[in-house]
Amino acid sequence: MINYILKTLETLVNIPSVSGDYQAIQKFLLSEIEVLDSNKTLFIKEYNRGGILLKISGKSKNGVLFASHLDTLGAMVKSIRDDGKILFTPVGGYSNLTVLGNYCTIHSSDNKHTGTVLFDNGSVHANGHEFEKGKFNYKDILIRLDEYVKTKEDVDKLGLEVGDYISWNPNFVKTDNGFVKSRHLDDKLGVAILLGLIKEILNSNIELEKDIYFFFSVWEEVGFGANFSFPDEIKEVIIVDNGVLGPEQESDEYSVTICAKDSTGPFHPEMKQKLVNIAKMNNIKYKIDTYPHYGSDAATMLRAGNDFKTILVSPGVDSSHSYERTTVTSILNTFNLIKGYVL
Repeated sequence: MINYILKTLETLVNIPSVSGDYQAIQKFLLSEIEVLDSNKTLFIKEYNRGGILLKISGKSKNGVLFASHLDTLGAMVKSIRDDGKILFTPVGGYSNLTVLGNYCTIHSSDNKHTGTVLFDNGSVHANGHEFEKGKFNYKDILIRLDEYVKTKEDVDKLGLEVGDYISWNPNFVKTDNGFVKSRHLDDKLGVAILLGLIKEILNSNIELEKDIYFFFSVWEEVGFGANFSFPDEIKEVIIVDNGVLGPEQESDEYSVTICAKDSTGPFHPEMKQKLVNIAKMNNIKYKIDTYPHYGSDAATMLRAGNDFKTILVSPGVDSSHSYERTTVTSILNTFNLIKGYVL
């Protein structure tokens, strides 16, 4: 299963899907589900503003929902300078410093144009290190287009304009010793793991004890990915997103993390204990952690008035919302934990 998850992950991260720009990624997801569900057993619902709900029927209508998000961080064109350089405004929460040096693509209404995120006048051959000594200004970080442009009018002729989406190139790499590094592991990795679980369930020919739902949102990074009314039959929700590594954090790149609390408050203690018990019984390496600067689709579901218990589980992801990295071991531990919850 790990080969399927990694192959699917690489495909997912290479499909641009900045929050709201979801058509291409949603089309791929539906095509992948069609391949997995050859017997047409899944109930599929597409939401009007983006997002997909799936259902695999079981013996009990008291269902559990697994959720991940398809959207990623990115940017929009904020303005075009007189010299043809592009200023951008972030989509989602991150520092512009984390995209310095990154290649990117600007998506106009009828074309795509590549570029690079750079400091303005950052050449040490031209300026020495003087630009490092001044007060930092976010307007000094801009996009150099890979086009023959010298003026704003040149850029206008390309059809680029304010409001065009900008996607960051993922730079996906899997190393021989089991590291997986790429932008957009948050949360394309969660999506790939859930597609692996769907594949496992559909191939198992086991009658499920309860209905299993899957939800894939497309606005999570801007805070309202899952504020829908979900079926009353759903009693539990497991969010599969990225684990946070850093000072005073328990999470690591090798375990699955069971999150006890994020910035919106505690998750349901009963679900936390059930997951811990499953991990112990199946020798799954796990950590319990709290995330003080983290929110997920669980909170938006509850704010929309849904009545269910929620929990967050995740592979450990280093440098979240920057150049992210995890391991095959952490991915497998996450997959085995959620598989143990339903099979």
